[in-house]
Amino acid sequence: MVLSHYQQIRSVSLPTELVSPQKLTTEKGTDMPAEGGHMHGSAPPAPSKVGESKGDDMPGMAGGGAEKPAAPNSGINQIMDLLKNKPMDPNGLGLVKRLSTGFCKDCTVLSGKVDVVFPNGTKAGINNGVYLHHAVTMDMTKAVPTFVKGCGGIAGSFSPFIGGAVDGFTQYFTTEDGAYDSGFHLDQDTLVMQAEMVNYNKEPQEIYVQMDVEYMPDKVGNDAMQFTLAATECSSLTQSFRPPKNAVGEIKSADYPITADGDFIAARGHMHDSGTYVSMSINGNVVCQSNATYGGAGSSTIVDGKEWQTITKMSTCAGPIPVKKGDNVVIAAGYDTEKHPARESNGEEQESMGIMTFVYVGKK
Repeated sequence: MVLSHYQQIRSVSLPTELVSPQKLTTEKGTDMPAEGGHMHGSAPPAPSKVGESKGDDMPGMAGGGAEKPAAPNSGINQIMDLLKNKPMDPNGLGLVKRLSTGFCKDCTVLSGKVDVVFPNGTKAGINNGVYLHHAVTMDMTKAVPTFVKGCGGIAGSFSPFIGGAVDGFTQYFTTEDGAYDSGFHLDQDTLVMQAEMVNYNKEPQEIYVQMDVEYMPDKVGNDAMQFTLAATECSSLTQSFRPPKNAVGEIKSADYPITADGDFIAARGHMHDSGTYVSMSINGNVVCQSNATYGGAGSSTIVDGKEWQTITKMSTCAGPIPVKKGDNVVIAAGYDTEKHPARESNGEEQESMGIMTFVYVGKK
């Protein structure tokens, strides 16, 4: 029987209030041993310009991992140090927190969803002034399979788990109908969350990060893991870039070589405003194009007198998409800054992204 688990983590209890932009230059999150908040108002890592490559800046945060990944748990302190005090948005409030309770043990996770809500349970979105930049949970215990040559580094020491963003997606570790025999196997694993939110209100906001996880007891089906590959390759610490204004274009990665047989399922793009699609090609053939949808209920607000509509959905390629050793994967990202201007914060346009997220299931 499929069981449901609902967890609330009082995320911004470090502090619990999401402060307003006016206060972001003077306040900071509480520092805690091995966890803490970002410095508000500090300069974020600079996104790459289109065509700019600075591979030395990339410490391995692109998925796929190194050919020889680090030992499980070996990167947890590096992750904490890397993500702490580095908001991507200059007005961002972030957190890095161990998730020590609330999750199932010795189980198989089928799907999960992350939302930001107010104390009364109402969803926090840009229509009420709160922007979820991203929320990512990481399994620091689980060994990472080496099936693709990515950017290497500390990415090989953890497995991405459940994430969330402004488009409000559900992360599946099987196909949506449950027909594909797979799920994310959890033991007694160490989980860490990194998240960032932006408050466009003048008043502080109390919010919760809410996770809804669907799982089954014991180990069921093949073990599945989430990964990301970026159109920016290893050119940016944040996997972000700044497209030119009033322009339509595309950026594209070089080849990501596949080193083991398996299937990709639940492939979906992750973008910020200005993006139009993320595509995945295998050996020159497009196997998935995840398109961005803008607008809809609760997806717009007025910022500095201008209407702002954000991405509300990225389409999903359910799969399975078979891959084999020797294949080459290329990720491309389209943008249209004339039709969809970049999100503004702190009086300036913010970064764009072109990331393909997907679940990998290896062949036994």
